[in-house]
Amino acid sequence: MGKHFTTTWQRKMCPLDAGNPVTNIFEDEEVRQDSFKTWPKDAHADPTALAKAGFFYIGTSDNVQCFSCGLRIHSFEPGDDVWAEHMKFKSKCKYLSNSMSVEGKQALCDRRDALPAQEVPVYCAAESESKCSIRSVCGGVSLGKQWLGEAKHLHDHLIRIYKDNKFRKLGSFGESSHVAIDLKTLYADISIVSKDTRNQPVQQLTLPEVLANLSFITMLEGEAGCGKTALLRKIAILWASGCPILSRFSLVFYLSLKSTDREQSLAEIICKQLAEPSLPLTDLTLKDIIHQLKNQVLFLLDDFSEVGSVPSAIEELMRKNHLNRLCLVVAVRTDRSGQVRQYAKTVLGIREFPLYSSVYMYQNLFSHNISVVEKLFVELAKSKTFQASLKTPLFAIALCTFWIQYPSADLFSETALFKAYLLYNTLRFPEEGQKLKALLSSCAELALRGLFGSCFDFTEEHLIDATVNEADALRLGLLSKFTTQRLHPVYSFFHPSFQEFLAGKRLGELLESDVQEERGQGFHYLQQVDTFLKAACHFHYFLNYTCQTSSKAVPIIINHLFSLIKSKRSFECHSENNAYLQQHPELAVIEQQLLVLIKINQEEFLSFVIHLLLNFAINSAYTSQTVNVCTPIILQFLMGKALTFDLSSLQNDTILRFLIEHPESFPLLDRLTLIIKGNRERAKINHSMVLDCYDRLGVPAVDQDYSSAFQLFQDDIEKVEYEAYLPVHTFPEISPFESAQLSDRTALLIIEAVNIDTANQNVLINLAAVLSVSDRIALCLNNSSGFVESIRLVIEQHSTSFTKCSLCNTELSTMEQELLLAMSSLESLAFMSLKSEQLPVHLFSNLDKYSHLKELSFSMSGEQRVFDKIPNNLKNLQKMERLIIDNANLVYDSSKLVEFIQNFPNLTVLHLNCNSFPDFEALVTVISFYEKLEAIHLKGSFLTDHQQALFVSVLPKFKALKILELKQCFTDKKTSELFACSLASLVHLEKLSLPEGPGVVQASTSIVHQFQHLHSIQMLSFGNNSLDDNSLLELAIAAKDGQLQTLQKLEIIAHHDITESGWRNFFRMLDNLPNLSTLNIMRLYTQQIKCHATTVMSFVQCVSRLPSLMTVFMQGWLLDEEDLKMFNAMKEKHPQSKSLHLHWQWLLPFSPTILN
Repeated sequence: MGKHFTTTWQRKMCPLDAGNPVTNIFEDEEVRQDSFKTWPKDAHADPTALAKAGFFYIGTSDNVQCFSCGLRIHSFEPGDDVWAEHMKFKSKCKYLSNSMSVEGKQALCDRRDALPAQEVPVYCAAESESKCSIRSVCGGVSLGKQWLGEAKHLHDHLIRIYKDNKFRKLGSFGESSHVAIDLKTLYADISIVSKDTRNQPVQQLTLPEVLANLSFITMLEGEAGCGKTALLRKIAILWASGCPILSRFSLVFYLSLKSTDREQSLAEIICKQLAEPSLPLTDLTLKDIIHQLKNQVLFLLDDFSEVGSVPSAIEELMRKNHLNRLCLVVAVRTDRSGQVRQYAKTVLGIREFPLYSSVYMYQNLFSHNISVVEKLFVELAKSKTFQASLKTPLFAIALCTFWIQYPSADLFSETALFKAYLLYNTLRFPEEGQKLKALLSSCAELALRGLFGSCFDFTEEHLIDATVNEADALRLGLLSKFTTQRLHPVYSFFHPSFQEFLAGKRLGELLESDVQEERGQGFHYLQQVDTFLKAACHFHYFLNYTCQTSSKAVPIIINHLFSLIKSKRSFECHSENNAYLQQHPELAVIEQQLLVLIKINQEEFLSFVIHLLLNFAINSAYTSQTVNVCTPIILQFLMGKALTFDLSSLQNDTILRFLIEHPESFPLLDRLTLIIKGNRERAKINHSMVLDCYDRLGVPAVDQDYSSAFQLFQDDIEKVEYEAYLPVHTFPEISPFESAQLSDRTALLIIEAVNIDTANQNVLINLAAVLSVSDRIALCLNNSSGFVESIRLVIEQHSTSFTKCSLCNTELSTMEQELLLAMSSLESLAFMSLKSEQLPVHLFSNLDKYSHLKELSFSMSGEQRVFDKIPNNLKNLQKMERLIIDNANLVYDSSKLVEFIQNFPNLTVLHLNCNSFPDFEALVTVISFYEKLEAIHLKGSFLTDHQQALFVSVLPKFKALKILELKQCFTDKKTSELFACSLASLVHLEKLSLPEGPGVVQASTSIVHQFQHLHSIQMLSFGNNSLDDNSLLELAIAAKDGQLQTLQKLEIIAHHDITESGWRNFFRMLDNLPNLSTLNIMRLYTQQIKCHATTVMSFVQCVSRLPSLMTVFMQGWLLDEEDLKMFNAMKEKHPQSKSLHLHWQWLLPFSPTILN
């Protein structure tokens, strides 16, 4: 026995109870029958009987729903009477009660016929007025004349025709679907514009304006499916309903020229399409009527484009209309407009179907299922591509039809829309199956060639090359043809996205072909998608369409995309042609992220790209149902990768779904990061300190020609501040990790808590599940006081797995400090941006408890004493390898720090940034015995000349040193010369940041001469004004002589004392740096330099000789338009042309002073 349920909304509202006209699409029994196309074969109820009883199929199991009362029934059993089941659960259903008797049926029909008359109150008048209108327009004429009687009879007959359901209901896809829009009760606006003689739009028109201005010959031009037929029929229906605007017409003839013959007379055409046997109409009578009524006769000529040759009677009607003065509206496709334009007084064009009209249609036709309609609206709002794809009413109807026949399908994408359009458009011609298949293939080949040639407008030659049959392509609506104001016709697909869809379909055919040559052709196209920018942006939708139309192509495409990680060329990100953003504006954000990240952070760029590739691959695998085939490829790619998930947006995360369903993937990852964000008040962004620095330097003065070298960043600050304070979404009530069958362990789990004080139950559940299978755990807290205490239970259960902890702007309670102290396996501990009141004193006083600690970092907010709070037993942590002290007060604690370091024999990194270190000599003595030191960073003005000399004297002892950063000011020449000599011993040095000061300038040539010994140097940074003209030239000579072959980054920042000739000589000489990717020669904005053209030319030629250069920083160098043209001309021929960026504009909080 059937079971039922009724939705809340449907219990409140019944369509047949409404006083307004009913537009529910499922009122039509044949449409309800269409919905059972995917009805389960093993279901016990008969679809025909269900449709007759008012039910339509909703796409799941054997669930059906009544279109009238909203009743849903399922679980039918053999022998169930669907009428009886309907009556049992919803006996008061209006449709049911009206269908149970003949009288009821007649009443229902009468009601349905009566309702539409109320639909257009603005236009409608009483029917009696329509009947007598033929008399009113013929005042003073004897009624005895034969033509008048015939005209009256014809007038009444036409009204009956146009009011009949057969005329009112417009079907679009022949016998393949019974979906037909009743133009009387539901008509969506189309966008109409008037055009000038050059075919340019002049004015947007409303429907009343169009109706009011119908006169002589009006050409209605539009692409196939744009709504021409619907508009002409709507005009006829409005006339028959007594529309006042159309009351000036006594007779309106709607004629379709699709099935007319060349020799048919006008009377024969009218009789065949509109008249009855009881209404004979001769050519003579029609001629007499036309002659008498003249401009009171309106001809609506449809399908003008469909016929091979227009009936001679129609041609004569247009040609001699200057005599007859009739009113004609001729609907024509864009490829046939030339035939009509010569006669037309007014030209109207139908533009893209307004999105609100599609929304209006769906809202009315599917009023029985508002929730699904709302979901469609959400998807439309999210995708500009989906919006643009609903370009014509025909596409909107195609999606509607697909929705009815395949209710469980994924409808909410442009892919479903394109598939539906192709499906129903081809089903209109069932007898031409093979022909249409070949046509689709040839059009798809044209689309594919055009896509990779950035071509969206085609010539006749293009069509011939792709073997496209022009006439059939136009007839089927696959192509549009434009001839007006053109020397040669132009062909295009109705929308670039549709071209991409067909191109993707064709690529799928090639890749899965049994013919080796075709497969090779497919691989040739695929290999042209050779950069991350192309894969993620330019060809994203194209590849997506391929995967959605060819399941066999999915693993091939995924494999190709994953292989890009190994290619150096893949990282070339330069947007040459962003025309694709016009149809896919949502990709602009991704493109911008890629272009920015590739310049500033390679690691973040790679992480972002990995996420994009995985998301595309896994989505494609699920959509195409090829997960089993693609899983080995995806697992191989996951090997050694790092993934990040935001716990506030896990609900629809496809990557996480794959990981959960394939738990064997977790141990393959290098690390897994979970980000937990909250709404805790963020620290306000304080720009005052930065602005004060700018103010102290002053406002730059510059000529008008160079004003573009400076840009305001105040707007950017406001945008950052706004976005920083946007509320964070609440955590969804889902726990994917809890349901996962996790057994294999993850190597490293990183938990990042940002602006959150309390974790909810859902977060706890997720954390508990993931922590239980993590070998090592890192906890990073940022402005998250209280968070540790809220996850106390999971920390206590897994305290020995925590190996790293960092605190940034986070105050810990005593309990939280105890929880951190219980992390006995901690190897790394960092404190950042802590104010004095945030210092975890209890934790500091027990740091010696971390017996496994290898890294300890202090980066304080303002100079604060730290080491007075640290126990002496810290010296027992002999595993310490990295010690970072930044912005701490060591005036009274330097000796204590030296004692600690003395007991760290495995120290490899020492970072010291402070303003005073009284016991520096003792420190130098201690570290001089540490042969394992690989990195030394000394910043701050705390070294005296004597201490500097002592330090450089022991430098040769650091044989393993790879990084040396000395942000110091050397004033003594002897010390600087000694430093130069010491560099020769640091043969493993990879990064060198040189000190500044007059002593360094004097010894700069000697320093440069030591580079011949540094065969591993990758980064060189010269401090402010540490080079002069001579040493700068020596640097270029050293490079040219091959001494800097491994150099990747060269910084010569704020060297204002170097003359223009010094720079010019440097540029002319610099060469033989095959690996240099970044050159930074920026200057302060108050010390800008305006160079002679020869200097700029030398610079441009210099860049042309650096084959790996991708980034040049030249802020402070004033370049004019000609200089930039010269650089860009060189850039086009540069090996890194697609990745080379020149940064030459200063961002300032104020505008420069413009000099006259």
